[in-house]
Amino acid sequence: MMNPILFALNPILSAIGVKDKQVTSLSQETDGIFGYIQSVIHEKPETDDESPFMVLDLGVVMDLMHNWSKMLPTVQPFYAVKCNPNPSLLGTLAALGSSFDCASKSEIETVLSLGVSPDRIIYANPCKSVSHIHYAASVGVNVATFDSKEEVEKIRKWHPKCQLLLRIKPPQDSGARNSLGLKYGALPEEVPMLLQAARDADLTVIGVSFHIGSGGADAKAYHAAIAAAKNTVLRDYQLMELELDDWLVFPNMGAYTISSGTNFNGFSTSAIPTYLTYSTTVVREKNTTS
Repeated sequence: MMNPILFALNPILSAIGVKDKQVTSLSQETDGIFGYIQSVIHEKPETDDESPFMVLDLGVVMDLMHNWSKMLPTVQPFYAVKCNPNPSLLGTLAALGSSFDCASKSEIETVLSLGVSPDRIIYANPCKSVSHIHYAASVGVNVATFDSKEEVEKIRKWHPKCQLLLRIKPPQDSGARNSLGLKYGALPEEVPMLLQAARDADLTVIGVSFHIGSGGADAKAYHAAIAAAKNTVLRDYQLMELELDDWLVFPNMGAYTISSGTNFNGFSTSAIPTYLTYSTTVVREKNTTS
């Protein structure tokens, strides 16, 4: 009889981005993720003992998707690729049935390479280049965001079968570290004009989108943004005193961990290795309660 944990993991372990990589099982008996981190540090060669690394716990990803499906069974998640484009993470999410929010041709290409059908992709960029709109049309990505008459005209000309999501500007009290509302989104008084422009272009508006920003600390910001649609990186955090050869461990780094990094002074963020693991306790709990 197949181990239920392995059975639950089988689609993940065979997913693109995961299947050719080593995945280490974690358990509370071996101190879980922190015990694994210590083992990686101890096994690093002396010539590379200062290089940073990342650990991706696939069990946590599975648990988050399970909780989403349980709490919001009628809501399909569209993961924003720009948050963390790690191939193993994207492959895992694809295997778990997630859809994707792509902001560029490159991100669309990445998601399609995972075997994801184009109807699971939203082209979520309100200011797209003509060549990228044409590409989206050619591969069957038929839902996109807009917040201007100029964008409507481009889509009408280059992707007339595309359905639209009107991006609105949410209230500016979200507490987000980076508020993208300053760059994109229609004001309330602009909405009627934009809906009319879409109708005149014979394009169908199927919904509304918004972005409260990244690094937000107040979940109530979604209340105001959803209401408008209807009618963190650590901050000020003092580090402990460190000694030579100490390591800093940041658990649950969250969105934009990689994409917000830079190659300043020649330190390539893309070269930082990521170790794949899965928490057996997380998977076991899901199997015993289902």
